[in-house]
Amino acid sequence: MSNLATVEQLKQIRAELDAAIALILKGHPGMTLVTGNCKYTHDNSFTFKLEGILPGGKSREASDYEMVAQWRGLPPLGTPLTISGRRVVIVGLRNRAKYDILVAIEGTDKRTCYKSEDIKRIWAEQNPPA
Repeated sequence: MSNLATVEQLKQIRAELDAAIALILKGHPGMTLVTGNCKYTHDNSFTFKLEGILPGGKSREASDYEMVAQWRGLPPLGTPLTISGRRVVIVGLRNRAKYDILVAIEGTDKRTCYKSEDIKRIWAEQNPPA
């Protein structure tokens, strides 16, 4: 590798790590491994975070969401919603973020975040009281 790792090089390394992880996971059904953040330092070193969940386990974001959802008046984990014409499913909570509710966009492997207040309002609109 050259003196300075470029963003493109790190993206390529991430893609290769993801491909290798996919091969490893074939031998471990039900387990999840994901490459997380990459930290790069001025002295040309970098570190990728690797996050895993054992079968039957939950992500930190999912556990955090379940702990606070009821007292914050949020819908249950896994609740499907339609936001801006897209179907999403609530998958977790990012405790310190302004956009704190993590949702997965159905039909893709992408995730995005919304404010708690927006999720409560949308859920109330789509599930009116009987």
